[in-house]
Amino acid sequence: MLYICQVVLQMNKRRFQDFKLECAPMADFAEWLSSEIRRRGWSEAEFARRGKITPQAVNQVINGINQPGAKLYAAAARAFEIPKEEVLRRAGELKAWPPEAFTDDLTARLRRLPAEDQDRVLVMWRVALETMEQIRGLAPPERGAPP
Repeated sequence: MLYICQVVLQMNKRRFQDFKLECAPMADFAEWLSSEIRRRGWSEAEFARRGKITPQAVNQVINGINQPGAKLYAAAARAFEIPKEEVLRRAGELKAWPPEAFTDDLTARLRRLPAEDQDRVLVMWRVALETMEQIRGLAPPERGAPP
């Protein structure tokens, strides 16, 4: 079963005091696709337009009439502007998430943002990572040292 996970940071007096990884089971690709379309405020027709696929194909997958295939996976990657590998992982077609793919995905998403938003995201990540390092008793990397 596929799981969608997010890091949840709990704030206490403007400092992150605790974090946890919350994972929710994702029944199948159709459920993920439907939730991602809703999260973006799109209709199925808008997703189909952006993905260059027919609205009927989208509807049939979401309603369980047809199984998703290569064309729908490619359409999802195109419409959501995410790597095809991420779509295949969401569909359960790729099991492993090698560290370099995770880094590549984060880098690609960060680069699509305006510079001001990139700075905000980096600050949030640094705060989250430093908090996790403190909780786990890990020493932060030395300034200027390669990652």
